[in-house]
Amino acid sequence: LDQGPIPAEPAAWVPAAASSYGHLSFDLGKAYVKIKEMVIAEFGDEANQQYAMVEMQVQQVIQADLVALLSALGTNHAVMILPTDAKKPDDKPRGEFAPPLNPDEVRTALVWKTRDDAVLQRMVNAIQLMAGGAGGLAPLNREGFQGFLVKAAQVDAGMILGKGFMSIAMGRGVPDLTMTTIATPPEGDKSLRGGA
Repeated sequence: LDQGPIPAEPAAWVPAAASSYGHLSFDLGKAYVKIKEMVIAEFGDEANQQYAMVEMQVQQVIQADLVALLSALGTNHAVMILPTDAKKPDDKPRGEFAPPLNPDEVRTALVWKTRDDAVLQRMVNAIQLMAGGAGGLAPLNREGFQGFLVKAAQVDAGMILGKGFMSIAMGRGVPDLTMTTIATPPEGDKSLRGGA
């Protein structure tokens, strides 16, 4: 699973507004193969049959094997978290647990620098086809990006492919911001890299 090093600085597309950012370098396809080998060695034929079933379904739907699909994401995996506007009550007794986050409070993008957009496009198309006219699901095809957006009560999310990147973006305004900053990376103090 050895990969070449990647620069420690944030990716060019990350805006200064990000409250957290991190990235890793590894090939998901190679990781999948290693994990599969360990699981099959531990659990035998039953695990092998389960893997074979999943792999066959992916092959039929995507017209590519699962290893190729995972490797198509490339080796650069990034996570960007944006601040929320959630108001925290000041009168909460000390030691009391905070309520769970609601969908409006989660503002995150998972972003990959892709290796094979054709395979990923087939995956996006298959998801759109399977989802059909599911409530709130809207196809996306604009400014060099394809995929789908989910716009429903308290949900703003998307699976976005374009310009050499794939992202799963969740939270108010995050899909649009991710597309904007990938298409036109922020400069100077508007970027996390420039403001770092």
